[in-house]
Amino acid sequence: MGLSEAMKQKMPASFENFPPKAVKGTESLPGTLKHLSRFGPDCKER
Repeated sequence: MGLSEAMKQKMPASFENFPPKAVKGTESLPGTLKHLSRFGPDCKER
């Protein structure tokens, strides 16, 4: 089972984001977060 299928079944998973080390990572971060948000993770801010 792939991640997409697992997330549709609400299997527990988490995404941890770290500050990008390069400019390219900084530029792609908003798109990555938007993509991950499709899976509806439970959000906890620290």
